[in-house]
Amino acid sequence: MNFMRFSFFEKKPERVIERKKDAEADKAIGEKVDLLAIANRLKTPVFHEYASLVPAMARLVFELKDELPDYDTIISDDASGRLPSLFFKKLIDRQRKKIQKDPVKHYFVASGIRHSPGTMPAVRKFLDEKKGGVGRALVVTEYISTGQSIAALISALEEVGIDFDVAAVSMDSSPGSDLYGRTYKTMFKKHLYYGIVSSTILGFYNQPYLSGVRKSEEVDSAHPLKFRPQDKKQEEDLRVNMGTSREDMAMLADELSKLLE
Repeated sequence: MNFMRFSFFEKKPERVIERKKDAEADKAIGEKVDLLAIANRLKTPVFHEYASLVPAMARLVFELKDELPDYDTIISDDASGRLPSLFFKKLIDRQRKKIQKDPVKHYFVASGIRHSPGTMPAVRKFLDEKKGGVGRALVVTEYISTGQSIAALISALEEVGIDFDVAAVSMDSSPGSDLYGRTYKTMFKKHLYYGIVSSTILGFYNQPYLSGVRKSEEVDSAHPLKFRPQDKKQEEDLRVNMGTSREDMAMLADELSKLLE
């Protein structure tokens, strides 16, 4: 899988990435971490419903391992990208600290296709205001199906001139493989990294009790809204689940950081 970028003023191509061979990646990952043991340590019940979640996160880390310290900013494709982006912040901050770089900046934007008409203009305005300090960004999303949901965010980033790569925990199709895959190959002019190919969303989608946020179709905001519990029980459930899911992301970051050694 190769992606090349050209600008109007620069005739030479930027760096080209190539996804590792599955056998090579599986062997390297298996030599450093025990994925089943890690999965068994997860405390969030819904995560146990998806056997591919930990392998997907591990593979995505393996693909990105040489690039992580060079990202200055994480942009979370919220709301579902919230937890994976927190995971990557821990990993990137760990790597940047080793080379005496500041912690990575972290922004949360409400992209996707289910939002109010004014959301994406607000996102573009926010990105334009921040672009001077963004540097190189990693856009983190949990799943790419047709590509429609993230296409608007990619367009906004390109319009304001932010240098970015996309990291998806899972994708519906391999780039170039079929109808969706051919769409991906056309759409992702920037570099695309992904964990696994799967038709199943791996536990992060539509989970406001875990992320603590939700998208809004009523408010023209660049950012997701806080999830508001309706009663004391919901409030307690939110507190417990948000805490547990973040502990799981921290544990995954600690364990999968072994892939960076």
